[in-house]
Amino acid sequence: MLSDDTLFLGVAELSRRLRARSLSPVALCEAYLARIEKLAPKLNAFVTVTADLAIAQARAAATEIAAGKWRGQIAPSSSAAWFASYKSLLVGYAQLAQAENVEVIDIGTEFDSLQSSTQQWLNLIAAVRGAYRGQLTYSANWAISYPSFGWALDFLSIDAFFPLAVPVNATQQQLAAAWGKWIARANGFGYSYGKHVVFTELGTTSEVGSFQQPYLWSHGTGVSMEAQRLYYAAACQALKGRIGGIFWWEYLLDTVPSPAADPGFDPQGKPADLEISRCYA
Repeated sequence: MLSDDTLFLGVAELSRRLRARSLSPVALCEAYLARIEKLAPKLNAFVTVTADLAIAQARAAATEIAAGKWRGQIAPSSSAAWFASYKSLLVGYAQLAQAENVEVIDIGTEFDSLQSSTQQWLNLIAAVRGAYRGQLTYSANWAISYPSFGWALDFLSIDAFFPLAVPVNATQQQLAAAWGKWIARANGFGYSYGKHVVFTELGTTSEVGSFQQPYLWSHGTGVSMEAQRLYYAAACQALKGRIGGIFWWEYLLDTVPSPAADPGFDPQGKPADLEISRCYA
């Protein structure tokens, strides 16, 4: 059985290990299914767990990886076929969301290679709205322009791992000031489409200077609770009232076993956790 440390790795690191064949898709899938079975009675987080299908797909992935085929980058041979399949998937979720009174659907996250297919996205949005009356958004990568279908959404979302140009020993005020150009950039997209902007991912690891490149999973600079705390405090100071909302990345369902020694993103049990409370006090 895989360790919890492996299960809590980010998608980028899991992808690297799967592609390098140092981690088995089947073993990873079985470990996640075991965890779901263990926690499902307590969390009630799944409508239906399709375990057999998941295992079958993991085995298919293992076969493809062994044959040198990698699906980590979305580059469909037929964009029309890809969007048709994705639309079918999303409409199913939309019907479920409507039945369960879900308030918002995020129709996609960082599909950088497909964002230019504007009409396909507009068709997809129209299909989802046909099944669902709640709000729709899309989470764009911080490093690129917001896609041109933004006008058809209810609000814009950005995964906001903006690099802050400050020294490693920056103060909270320096960090807050460094947010200025990024707030202007984000709100510029909002003004263009007449929409509010929400940051659907925002956070940094508990490592020295991590706020300089918050999109990295690991900096190798040593654990620093204070660096993460300052980032959270400064982000709240800079963004509150100037951005439509914040989703902090990442807050896991399980508590961090040893918060003071943990270099990861999760702020639970760390000084940054208190900054979240203060932000909404």
